[in-house]
Amino acid sequence: MSQSIAMPRPELIQVADTVARDKSIEREEVFMIMEQALQKAGRSKYGQEKDIRATIDRRTGEIRLARYLEVVEEAEEGGAAPVMETAAAMEGGVVDDELMQLFIERMQVLKLGLSTALSNEDWAEVHEIAHIIKGSASSYGYPELSYLGAEICSLYDRGHLELLPELTMDLLFKASKLLH
Repeated sequence: MSQSIAMPRPELIQVADTVARDKSIEREEVFMIMEQALQKAGRSKYGQEKDIRATIDRRTGEIRLARYLEVVEEAEEGGAAPVMETAAAMEGGVVDDELMQLFIERMQVLKLGLSTALSNEDWAEVHEIAHIIKGSASSYGYPELSYLGAEICSLYDRGHLELLPELTMDLLFKASKLLH
C-alpha cells in the first residue's frame, strides 16, 4: 500500500480567506472551488476516467488526493459484476481489514460524541466531530458520511444553526447503519 505524505499549507487558508473577502463569497465556497480544481488536475495527471477526489483541511490547509475504486465480484457467465463495496485507494492500494476496523471503532466514539453534542445543542462540538468525519469517511468508502459532515461544517460556518439538528440526525442515522 502506498503512503501519502501531507504537510500543512497555511498559505492555502490565507488565499481562501483573501478570495472570499475580496469577492464577497463564502469561505467554504472558495475551498470547494479549490478542491474541484485539484480534482481536475489529478484527473488530468492520472486519467479522466479515474474517480479522483481532493480535500483541503480547513484548519491546516493540508491537501489530500485520493483515488476511489469499486471492488466487485467476478461476473458469472459474462454478466455484469455486482458491486460489493466502495473502497478508497491511493496508487492501487485498498483499505485493509485492520484499518477498516479502526475506522469503525473511531466512528462508534464519534457517534456517541455527536449524539451527546446534539442533545446538549453544543453546535461547536457538533462542528468539530462533523469535521473529523468529513475528513476521514470518504477515505474508507463512505462519501455520504463525508458529504453530510461537510454540509454540517458549512452550515455552522455560515451561522445557519437552525438547520444543524436535522442534518446531525441524518449523520447519526447513516453512521448507525455503518456500525450495524
